[in-house]
Amino acid sequence: MDLINNLVFTALNTVNGFPALTLDYFDLPSQLSLFPVPTLRDNYYSYDIPVIQEFSSIDDTQFLEDAIEKHWADVVIGRNYMDSAATTVYSYFSKPVIGNPPINLLPPYHLIYAYLVENTRAAQIFERLLYLYMHDEKLNKATTAQDPQNRLAFQWMINTENLFFKYLSNTSYRNLTSQVRQSPDATRRNAYFRMFGMDLAFGDISSSGAVNYYKAEFNNQLFIVLFEKFITEIWQAYTNARNQVGPNSTDIFIIVDTAQKIQEMLMSRRTTETTFFNYRYFNLSKEEYASVVMMSWLYEVVSYDSPIINFLRCNGNTPGQRLINIGNKVGVQAHSKSEGLLDIAPPMNTLLRRIEFGDFNPANEAQVISIIESQIPGSTSPIEDKQALTELLLIINNWEKATGHRIKTPESNITGTLKVQQNGTKVQPAMN
Repeated sequence: MDLINNLVFTALNTVNGFPALTLDYFDLPSQLSLFPVPTLRDNYYSYDIPVIQEFSSIDDTQFLEDAIEKHWADVVIGRNYMDSAATTVYSYFSKPVIGNPPINLLPPYHLIYAYLVENTRAAQIFERLLYLYMHDEKLNKATTAQDPQNRLAFQWMINTENLFFKYLSNTSYRNLTSQVRQSPDATRRNAYFRMFGMDLAFGDISSSGAVNYYKAEFNNQLFIVLFEKFITEIWQAYTNARNQVGPNSTDIFIIVDTAQKIQEMLMSRRTTETTFFNYRYFNLSKEEYASVVMMSWLYEVVSYDSPIINFLRCNGNTPGQRLINIGNKVGVQAHSKSEGLLDIAPPMNTLLRRIEFGDFNPANEAQVISIIESQIPGSTSPIEDKQALTELLLIINNWEKATGHRIKTPESNITGTLKVQQNGTKVQPAMN
């Protein structure tokens, strides 16, 4: 399940003395009070759309805040949930399994997801949307007289403002601002720069100037170089595995060695350890979770023609189209490569977390080969390896679209130092 589905799940379920959440002054909507069970869809569990809609538009923002905090606790402890018959283990980390639950040490969310979604300008677009709705009637009124689903759109906007565009209390664990951290925007940019050596591709929403934030001396500016080397070698290995004719230039050692270098680079920003046992005490853990929660919340409503999309009449065939339509409506232009950025965010989330966990390291060379060869006719690779390769190919295709860097034919790249314009300053490199 993705993060929003997981929030529904943690809010409604009880385990080990941690009860399901309740509303203080309202009844749970019927869609939630019946305690729905997520459905398996193509090896992926999710709730039906009406359940997600009612949850996101519930008349109690504190219920949502509590779900976010409870889910954080579940993730960092590795807590799973049994079904009512005590036979199926529902895990945040994998599909439900029968019998003995797996030991879960790997948080399922990665900061790269937040970076890619935010780089579309999603946060700024929805900030402007809320500003216009709360100050004027240019966007019309989300009254149920027009459409009963407008109730969901209205309450979604209220909840979004309360969760992500208000100053949080000093005791809130999600509060990432203080006298030493000036704003949530600046805090996220600092985290992105430290982890990936990249800024966002735009500046402040209210001016053409750059956003001022602390650019850490210790950062991973070589991330792009190493990551592009990794996926270039993956593509070369994939094409060689499929062709099986002519010279084979695949070098598995380069793939696993590069993956290990990326792992060491990313983990060096978090901790001096090599495992995730103490993830909640790592640098950037709460920044990572808070950022992914916000961007997942915004991504969810553009992933289909949701009530807010219908209210705004910004329907589209893809998440990128819907976001671009909203941006045009509220006067904040979305990133021109929003389609590719949104498509790439979920598989990049999975891939970088697996790299950090060491799944592509030299010790797992046999599994890396299984992934690369998983789509050869007659392959006996497990379905998980086939899915991993599918996601890698999706990343490669959309990485080219989002950056303009050639991965399939790297020799066609322009040589020399690449500098791109972002956040009002000249830095290198990033997704513009």
